[in-house]
Amino acid sequence: MQWRDATRAAELAERLAEIASRAADQADRSALASDQIARTAEQAAGAAERAARSAWRAARRAADEVRVAARASEARARGRCRHREAERDAGGRQEVPR
Repeated sequence: MQWRDATRAAELAERLAEIASRAADQADRSALASDQIARTAEQAAGAAERAARSAWRAARRAADEVRVAARASEARARGRCRHREAERDAGGRQEVPR
């Protein structure tokens, strides 16, 4: 009877060892996958940071261009206004033919 119990215990221990080995292999694969996920996340974060900096620079350039265009438009509008005022003033000073 003891021999059977010992054999059964050995078989169970072997099965348990196989299960533990498979679990360890799975844990290794999970750890490798987790490492890969972490590396990918770091790369994505770096790319997002670079994209954000690039977008910020582009927005700043666009804002600068808008300011320059607005100043130019304002200068043109003032020039037109002065021109009209000068025409109006010159028109009031013209001699009326008799």
